[in-house]
Amino acid sequence: MVEVRPHYRPVPFSVKTFTLPTLFAGQKAACLFRPYQNRIKGRDWYDFLWYVSRGSRFSLSHFVARASQIEGVSSIHSLDLESVKLLFCRRLDALSLDAMKADVRPFVRDPQVVDSWTKEIFHAAVERLEAV
Repeated sequence: MVEVRPHYRPVPFSVKTFTLPTLFAGQKAACLFRPYQNRIKGRDWYDFLWYVSRGSRFSLSHFVARASQIEGVSSIHSLDLESVKLLFCRRLDALSLDAMKADVRPFVRDPQVVDSWTKEIFHAAVERLEAV
């Protein structure tokens, strides 16, 4: 879950950081279980597509741990990959795509990237999810 990465500039030092699957798991928990569900964070969904487009896998155990720390989330301990995909599809179906786009548009250089988002793109990304 955590790794130590050495760096050599400007002087040699090490940084303790989460692994990519652990970071992705935390990001996924944010997409699904942010406490303020009515305020859509398009940035979370932008990051979701970033991880999926790079073939990143997520840590299912870390996802469950992070989600169980969020107030109001229960019965999460027995989730498997297919259950997570189903949660994502339900969440996507309930989202306002326009609100998602509006939230992230100020942060991207090319707004056409965001304008091309459809729920089908996100559902296809969900199908590509893989866990470690």
